Amino acid sequence: MLDFLLRHLNGRNFVIGALMAASLPFVGQFGRWGYSRYMETMYPPVRDTASSAGDIKALLDKREAEKVSAQYQRIAGLLIQAKSQGFEVSSMAYRANLAMRYDRPGKRDVAMKMLAEVEMAIPRPKTKYELYAGSPEDNMTDDDAPATKGATTKEKTAPAAASAAKKKAAPKKRKKR
Repeated sequence: MLDFLLRHLNGRNFVIGALMAASLPFVGQFGRWGYSRYMETMYPPVRDTASSAGDIKALLDKREAEKVSAQYQRIAGLLIQAKSQGFEVSSMAYRANLAMRYDRPGKRDVAMKMLAEVEMAIPRPKTKYELYAGSPEDNMTDDDAPATKGATTKEKTAPAAASAAKKKAAPKKRKKR
């Protein structure tokens, strides 16, 4: 042991040892710095959205605004048509105009819902249906049908139903090889 100390304890090694002992209080500080550098390198922080993302968002916002505007224009046309037919639609027109106040980002779904409700509430004239008279054969009852030769339809279908039931009930035979 004494031989080891005499061989290695010279001025240069003594200075290196003293510097290492003096740096021990700062190991915690430098250790955190090294760890944070490692974490930033291995797991970089999430960056802000790219500048093109703002353009994409503006384009999507513009498309949604156009959808709401087109829906409003269509409903306004239906309201004008209903008013010309004599229906009272002033409250619905007010509600449609109110829905356009919600034509802004984050509230467009409310505007579309209000416009859909207005569209469903628009009165429409009752449609008159006329029955199609058709040909004389269409208006015949079973009593008016011409007589056919042979068996009736019940007699014709009964044997077929019986043979189908026999086929289901009979087990299948396997062929021998």
